[in-house]
Amino acid sequence: MKIRIMGTRGKIEPKAESHVNHTGFLIDEKILIDVGEEKYMDHRPKAVVFTHFHPDHAFFVLDKKKFSPKVPVFGPEAHELVPNLKVISGPFEIDGYRFNPVPVIHALRLKSLGYVIQKGQKKIFITGDVAWIRKQTLLKFQTWTW
Repeated sequence: MKIRIMGTRGKIEPKAESHVNHTGFLIDEKILIDVGEEKYMDHRPKAVVFTHFHPDHAFFVLDKKKFSPKVPVFGPEAHELVPNLKVISGPFEIDGYRFNPVPVIHALRLKSLGYVIQKGQKKIFITGDVAWIRKQTLLKFQTWTW
C-alpha cells in the first residue's frame, strides 16, 4: 500500500511550510481517509472514509455545506451534511481493502474511529486525532482474525 499524506494540520494557524493543509490520507490513489481540504476530491477517489467530523478532517463542517460526492462515503456516525453516508457498524471492504474500525476517544460529543486497513498481507493503522484508546479495545485487537 502506498499512503500519501495530504495534510496534517489541525484548526490552527500554519507554522511549518510542510504542514499547511488540513488532514487527509490517500491510499493507493484510490481511497481518501478524511477530507480536510476540498481540493483532495480532485484526486477522484473511489471512496471516502472519515475518522470523525471536526472541520480539519471534514472541510464542509465549518462552512455548513453539503458533502455528497458520487462515490461511497463512510463515517463513524450520521451527519446532516453528508446525506449519502454509510455509518460504520463493523468491518467493511472497499475495492479489496478490508477496514476494521477501532473506536478511539478524541472528543466528548463526537464519535471517532481509527482503521486497521488490510490489502493482501499488508496492514496499516490510520487514525485521526486520538486522546485515548480503551484497554478493552486494545485487548480485542489481539483476538481479531485477519
